[in-house]
Amino acid sequence: MGKRLLVVILFAIALWVPGYLRRTLWQPDEARYAYVAQEMRAGNHWFVPHRHGEFYAHKPPLMFWLINAGSLLTGGEIGQVATRLPSLLGIILALWSVGTITQLWMDRQAAWRAIFITATTFAVWWRAGWGQIDMLLCGLQMLALCLLFLDDRRQTRWRPLLAHCCFGLGILAKGPVGFFVPLGAYVSANLAAGTGRNLRRWHWAWCLPVTLLWPAAWLLLAKLTDGSADYFQELLFKQNVDRAAGGMGHIRPFYYYVEYMLADGLPWLLMLPFSIWALLRYGTTPKPGASDSSPLNPRHLLRLALGWFGFVVIFFSLLPTKRSLYILLAYPAMAVVVSASWPLLRRLPRKPLWTAACLLSAVAGIVAVGLFATPWIPIVDLGSGIAFCCGGIILAGVFSLLWRFYQHGVTQRWFAESVSLYVMVYLVVGLFVLPTFNAMKTPGALIPVVQKWVPEGKPLLLYQINAEIMPLYCNRPGQLFWGDFDFIKGMRWQHIGVAVFLESVWKTKEADYGWLGETGTFTMGRNRYVWLAFETNED
Repeated sequence: MGKRLLVVILFAIALWVPGYLRRTLWQPDEARYAYVAQEMRAGNHWFVPHRHGEFYAHKPPLMFWLINAGSLLTGGEIGQVATRLPSLLGIILALWSVGTITQLWMDRQAAWRAIFITATTFAVWWRAGWGQIDMLLCGLQMLALCLLFLDDRRQTRWRPLLAHCCFGLGILAKGPVGFFVPLGAYVSANLAAGTGRNLRRWHWAWCLPVTLLWPAAWLLLAKLTDGSADYFQELLFKQNVDRAAGGMGHIRPFYYYVEYMLADGLPWLLMLPFSIWALLRYGTTPKPGASDSSPLNPRHLLRLALGWFGFVVIFFSLLPTKRSLYILLAYPAMAVVVSASWPLLRRLPRKPLWTAACLLSAVAGIVAVGLFATPWIPIVDLGSGIAFCCGGIILAGVFSLLWRFYQHGVTQRWFAESVSLYVMVYLVVGLFVLPTFNAMKTPGALIPVVQKWVPEGKPLLLYQINAEIMPLYCNRPGQLFWGDFDFIKGMRWQHIGVAVFLESVWKTKEADYGWLGETGTFTMGRNRYVWLAFETNED
């Protein structure tokens, strides 16, 4: 276990940290969380997060605590590394947990396959590279599942206790889904596998108090410090009940995840139908009563994993509010199935497997072709030398993978080459491609204007836009205004400074404020903004 954890840590650092160093913080989530973490430290708002000087009830505080803790490793700077360290922690927990679960159900070799399949699934790689809460949440959920599945084989007192602590920390990360989703996945897995007796355990009697102890302690401390009634109203009801009912946007149809998984599950989703086929065809009758050390029957394992996978997808499909990152917990279950089926895939007819191998290789081939095309894409300033070199290496890996399959079919070596190819793809994208968008994703043109006009400690005024990335990069606090009366009052109080508008909003306000000073425009992402460097009479 210790050796596996060390390898997982080193692998995660090698795959994701180079991208952390190269890519700046982008809006909305990364910049917002870094900004809230900065304001938490600057204002000592450790239990009630703040944004622009007002309480921020959209998320519990665990992510912001961890960002501040991570800044101890970066010299106190809350930047692109510290903001993403919670995601690094999450992917380490997730990879270690999926390996431990797979070894429990199968063997050590299958455990390593599951680790590398999970890491090279697009949705997992993408979310682990961002300073968002979802990878941290997935890691806590996976650790809780791992502890409960281990306890199913050999009961102890401490594993359920730690699992429910993970549930509680999951609530501190992103609310009730940190508890309901992994618990539902565990229950559904056992019911699908016919091992419902595992649910009749004594620890369920005290699980809820242990789980709720963590958020209850935080809420009490928030109440004793600067938590207002409005803060708790928004936190407990609007951000949970309204969001679940679809009142917070992101309304999507029931089949939304079917569409998104076709891309987010690549490349290993292409093998999933064949893996299920192999486990059903060549697995024997399930034997739920296996000993503590014996591997599970393949069909029994399939039912466990599909129960877990199915609950996550169906649960979020039933909610009107949907985002692709919500079902991150489903992909480790997919990895378990594909990993467990690998020794059986060679028994399947070669022709359909050849189709899957071609598609799996073609995904990397598309990336290679895209790299070759970057010199003719104006917004991607990659450089022809890097583009052709990296594209050539990836394309050589694609042909090697196809040739290896043509000669020997599905083997362990073919798996190792597939993983190596996609690690190469992700490193190239993370190190070279994504950083080319840094300039267009950040407010670089605004920084010198703010440094010239806004004294240190004075706020950057934001008119009807949250845009946390602007005060973050300009190293000034932000102050948000939704109405003209408060905005005019804020300008008069500050006397000299900078205000930022969306260009579409500025067109309706230019006659009111344009005469106050200089103006300029800049683009960030898909939006165009106008800055106003104003100077008013103090009275």
